[in-house]
Amino acid sequence: MSLDVIHEHLSDVVNTKIRSIISKATLIEPSATLTQVIDKILNNNTFDVFCQEKNHTLTVNVRKLIQHKYSVPMNVTPLLNPIPSLSENDTVGKAADIIT
Repeated sequence: MSLDVIHEHLSDVVNTKIRSIISKATLIEPSATLTQVIDKILNNNTFDVFCQEKNHTLTVNVRKLIQHKYSVPMNVTPLLNPIPSLSENDTVGKAADIIT
């Protein structure tokens, strides 16, 4: 399959506005312990949690928690990663550019 054909088939997806696929985020406090974060992930059946600190959006996901060796109790702050913000008018293509 040529790149032109692939592009043609995916152009609708790439140009889709984020607002049509957005879901409610599971939020945590940056001061939360790992136990609290894991509990929130389990209770909300999610893979990622987010928090807002000053002007930055931060996240941690299940993969990062599983890979990390930690002692209990531990604050989640060292595991939080900043992520770029998107608006509801941004496209799936822009989101894909950010994560690739």
